[in-house]
Formats: sequence, C-alpha cells, structure tokens
Amino acid sequence: MNRLNLREIVSNGALVVCSLLLTFALVEIVYSSIGLSIYRKGKVTGPRWQWQWLVFDPIEGWVNRPKYKHDENFEIDVNGFRIVSGMANSAVRTVVCMGDSGTFGIWNDGEWIRFPSYPPKLQELLGIDWRVLNAGVVGYTSSHLLRQYMTRIRKLKNKPTYILIRTGFNDHKLEWDSRRAVREPVSPLKRTLLYNFGSTFTIQTAIALNNRNPVAGTPGRRWHSLEEFKTNLEKLITYARADGVTPVLVDYPIRPASFPGLIPAGELPPDLGVADYADLIRLHAEYNGAIVAVGRDTGTPVIETTHLLTDIRSQGFSSTDVAHPNARGMAIVAQQIASFLRSTP
Repeated sequence: MNRLNLREIVSNGALVVCSLLLTFALVEIVYSSIGLSIYRKGKVTGPRWQWQWLVFDPIEGWVNRPKYKHDENFEIDVNGFRIVSGMANSAVRTVVCMGDSGTFGIWNDGEWIRFPSYPPKLQELLGIDWRVLNAGVVGYTSSHLLRQYMTRIRKLKNKPTYILIRTGFNDHKLEWDSRRAVREPVSPLKRTLLYNFGSTFTIQTAIALNNRNPVAGTPGRRWHSLEEFKTNLEKLITYARADGVTPVLVDYPIRPASFPGLIPAGELPPDLGVADYADLIRLHAEYNGAIVAVGRDTGTPVIETTHLLTDIRSQGFSSTDVAHPNARGMAIVAQQIASFLRSTP
C-alpha cells in the first residue's frame, strides 16, 4: 500500500512538473512570437533629450516605441522603425538604414531643434524597386547598432539586401548610464542565448534583473573608445556578411569650424566632453577616420560625404547644429548613397 502510494506521488509529481514545463514552453513561444516585452517601458530621459517615442528596452538599451504615432508628423512601425513613405511592397531589394538621430531625424515638440533624415529622400531617389527602412534611433552608438542588428534586423521576414551604417558621433560623447551601453557579451554562451533567445521571457527577465539598478556613467567615460568603436563596426560587418547581407559604411562629418554661426565654447553641451569646438573637431575626426579605416581593413564599401558636406558652398549644415546636416545636407547624403546602390549589380 505504501509502495502504491509512493508510485502515485511520483507519478502525480511528474505530471505536475511536465504540465509546468509545457505551460512555461507555451508562454515562451507566445511571448516571443508576438514580440511582447513587459520590460519595455519607462520614458527615456537622456541628457538634453526627452522624446515621447523612446522607451527603455532590456535588450537594446532603448528603442523606438513600436506602433507609435506622433500626431501627423511621423509613425513607428511594429519593428520600431520610422515609416518611410513611398515604399513598395513589391520591392526587389531592401535597404536598412542604421544609425542615430542623423538617420532617424528629430521632431521636437518645443522650439529647440527640428531636422530631416535621409531615408525618405533615398526612397524617392531609388524608386519602387527598392524598399528603404529607417531603423535609426536617437542617441544610438555603434554597440546599439550591433545589438539592434543581432536581435531584430537579421530576423526580419524580408532579409535586407544592404545595411547602411552611419554612426560615430554618440560613441565619443559621455555616457549617462553604463548599463545601457549594451556591449556585446564576452562569453560565447551568453552571446548565443542573447542573440538567439533574446525575445524570450526568460532571457529578458535575466537582463532586466541585472539592469534593475541603472548606474550613472563614470565622469569622463565615453560610450566607446576609438578601439571599441572600430571593434563594434568590424563585428557588425562580420555578422551581416555571415547572414548574406551586404554591409555599407557611410562617413559621418560634422559642421566645420570655418562655417559661419559657430557655437561658442561656453554653449557646447557638457555631454560632448570637450574643452572647445576645436577639440570636438579633432576628436570627431578620429572617429570619422576610423570608419574609413575599418572599411579599408575589412573590404567594406565606404560612401564618403565629407568632401561635399564640409564644402561651405554646399550649405549642408545649419548655423545652430553641430552634427546634423540640414535638408540640403541630407539630400547630399541620400544622393551619394543612391548613386552607389544604383551602381551595384
């Protein structure tokens, strides 16, 4: 009788365990398949920017809020990409534009700054045979692009033909939350779990618990050193090629000191971490030069816009912004990219 009871207990216990495992598996399948993230919350309030469409994310640091609509100005799709008008569903090739605010573009509700992005113009120039996706996110660095590619872009239903990588300005700014740097895990096991199962409840919970107490950036600590910046680009290029996606680098010039309307040193934002504008020009030139160097070392095409945007005759920058080309400048960027893509087989 005791032996029979023991068997029943073991059998019932095994049934309970199996039921729990099955329930857990079903929850994981549903959770990851619908792109749910209960940890994707909390408005992002980084230095000098507080945008309604940005939310913290356990995997990518912060993202564009999926399905967000900003009045009549712009919309975010289900993937967190800014919708580009004129895109055709029957397009033969897909180009994903990866970058920061210089790719996304900004619409500020106040009077601070408003400027365009280049993807809409690129879509216009390429026409209906191409699909241009704007994956830009305000404030992103090279490590954010790497994480974004590995956890979202490479899993798109329609695999991109090209990814355009335009980044660098935020990498040398001072970080404001070291846990949002989303640096690639050193451990191969952690990388496998993150990049292949990052959409699951289990992995997101583990990361969210690890990030439950965000810490401020170390004073003077830049998001990424020059070597870290180059390494992130190299890894992104390697991963993309392994997926059969062609990576293309785009240089990232800033407004030259010779342009009129130079911002006084005392008005430079403190998160730039520079003594004066000349110091910023010198520092950024190192990172912009690294883009060209990585392209050369990895055999990756580099679309160069510096010689055009820094020509005062182009009037490609406004007198009030350091990093973002104005509408004329963005048109130049789009034209250079379109010319390159049209020339590819």
